[in-house]
Amino acid sequence: RLRNGWINAQPELFDHEMKQSIKTIGKDVRRTERQHPYFAAEDSEGLRMLRRILITLSVYDSEVAYVQGMNEIVAPILLTLQEESLTFWCFVKLLPLLRDRLLTLDISPQLSS
Repeated sequence: RLRNGWINAQPELFDHEMKQSIKTIGKDVRRTERQHPYFAAEDSEGLRMLRRILITLSVYDSEVAYVQGMNEIVAPILLTLQEESLTFWCFVKLLPLLRDRLLTLDISPQLSS
């Protein structure tokens, strides 16, 4: 349900920070684990799921939003579980343990301004 909220939204309704997150996520997803068959093809379902998970996470937790490098944490979880919803909720459970570190290491524009 959460994912469908942003998927069905009109892109022009996203604020600047959300647009920046989506752009950064797109760049990072294309560079994620490309040597692995699950993510190798440009149009692989693995990359599409990873992108959707990361965008949904940025909507779900707007304080953290998207931090560069989250793709490298979420990708192995997705690879192991191979299920979008389970991967999302697994990372949500990890987020409290990672929150301070992610906010400290963030190099993406939406949190550094």
